[in-house]
Amino acid sequence: QMLVFAGLPLALLSGVAPRLDARLAAWPAWAGLVALVLLSSYFYLAPEFIQVAPGPEPVALFQPVEAHEPQIALLDYEIEPATALTPTLTVTLTWQAVAPVEGDYTIFVHVLGEGERVAQQDTRPCSGECPTDAWQPGDIIVDRHQVALPPGAVAGVDRLAIGLYLLETGERAAVYGQDDRTVYLDVR
Repeated sequence: QMLVFAGLPLALLSGVAPRLDARLAAWPAWAGLVALVLLSSYFYLAPEFIQVAPGPEPVALFQPVEAHEPQIALLDYEIEPATALTPTLTVTLTWQAVAPVEGDYTIFVHVLGEGERVAQQDTRPCSGECPTDAWQPGDIIVDRHQVALPPGAVAGVDRLAIGLYLLETGERAAVYGQDDRTVYLDVR
């Protein structure tokens, strides 16, 4: 960084030096000056490698309808299964924007039992408090959904189906690497 400020005066000095002393106009002197500058700047210009653990692989990558690449990553999820005493299933989704998100998406959470939809909840992230079109790259959003189950359905619940769609058109965001536009999560 200091070479940025010192570069112009050094260039001026190296251009004027041969005029001040004729011995500096010889090729060996020029080679020595260039070598001196390169060697003295090596420690400032040398690459520094840092190892960073990338963390776990995302559960899924979502590509919005009009986008050309994935813009939303589902990093993690946590499921609190419903019980007979509390027939409400709670799922906490951790999202991250990997690019500015195009569109205001609604999240659907379908509770499945033996392949059939038992209950569902469709809502914007954070109960509407953090719309997807406001997400910026690097933002991490923790989004909690509580889905009330009908009586007698608690025992048969085995999977969740999760995805994103545009409320205006009903079009779903694609799930990168899958034909189905849905992510399935095991409850048990």
